[in-house]
Amino acid sequence: MEYCQLVLSMSTLLYCEEPGAEVCVVDATARGLSLEETSGFAEAFRPDVIGWTLATLDFAFSLEWIHTIRNHIDVPVVVGGIHLSHYPLETLTHRCIDWGVVTDAEVSLVELLSTWRAGGDIAGVEGIVYRRDDKPVLSAARAVRWAGAKVATTS
Repeated sequence: MEYCQLVLSMSTLLYCEEPGAEVCVVDATARGLSLEETSGFAEAFRPDVIGWTLATLDFAFSLEWIHTIRNHIDVPVVVGGIHLSHYPLETLTHRCIDWGVVTDAEVSLVELLSTWRAGGDIAGVEGIVYRRDDKPVLSAARAVRWAGAKVATTS
């Protein structure tokens, strides 16, 4: 599986990488890449999935980039980040985004990608948002453990 993450935490990428998988991280801002250069990079890499971290401050900017990149390469886009934690259903009204990870991605993203790749029903993956019958749906909450404390992260 090839996975192109344009902006995501490294810990999530380490969890997502499966044996033989090629993972590519592109921080276009740090590298000074234009939108066209970034789109070309994604197209040349030919990922199975593109991931993106969303922040509310630059949400419109991110949407423009995601939409343009999707015009170059038609693969699923999965998003996460603080914006999605607050606006999961609203975020999925944008057709250029296929799935969102509402909770920490170390578990939900791995399960989402594994289920999708196996042809399974992603509706059973906790802590995500997806489309069913063309409408955004929030899956069951995933409880996340930090230092032994159990915290529910979605409602």
